Amino acid sequence: MIKGDSESLLKGKKAFIFDWDGTLVYFKIDIISARQDVIEILIKYGVPASILSLDQPILTMIEKSIPYIESQDDSKSKIVSMIKEIDERVEMYEMEAAQKTSLIPGVVDVLQSLKNMGLKLAVFTLNKNSVVTSLLNRMSIRSFFDVVVARDNVERPKPNPDHLKKVISLLGITAEEAIVIGDHPNDIISARSIGAKSIGVLSSGYSVEELKSAGANLVLKDVSLITHELLKK
Repeated sequence: MIKGDSESLLKGKKAFIFDWDGTLVYFKIDIISARQDVIEILIKYGVPASILSLDQPILTMIEKSIPYIESQDDSKSKIVSMIKEIDERVEMYEMEAAQKTSLIPGVVDVLQSLKNMGLKLAVFTLNKNSVVTSLLNRMSIRSFFDVVVARDNVERPKPNPDHLKKVISLLGITAEEAIVIGDHPNDIISARSIGAKSIGVLSSGYSVEELKSAGANLVLKDVSLITHELLKK
């Protein structure tokens, strides 16, 4: 264990909800090129370049841009068209990255162990459903998961709590009966926002302090240590 308390983390839990990119798989999207393309699309729709930056997540740029589009005539149709164009462009980068995606070592053993314990499993991800479904099938792990909720399956994806709330609803459990696992502080923040426990993993470069500050109840090197830490006692 890196940092945290696993003593009572599993008590009363019925499901594990995993982030995808960086938690279960190494998914190396060319994010800078994707953001650059998104910036060009947003500028085309009348968004000032001064509020856009390559340092900003794509969802943040979209959220900041919508008020500028809403000030235009026929804004509703423009927003729909803009989001559709961005989604298709980002999916292109995701499909390219999918060709080089690989499972993080130990993932299959962890998933099998959790299923053997009678736990439900789910994925919530900012990747598109078509990309994630293709990878789950290619890697022969789709059967482990009871629920998969991608960014295009919800109106407001994570860190908005609606994303996890939908997963919880589909699993038929309460937030208190779930453990959320993720590599990004936003995964942990999402869990905290609905009252779920969480495990942070260090497989994407975020520090123990960053994940603990976001609210992680336990921080591990990667997912391969989950069952060892929760079942060792």
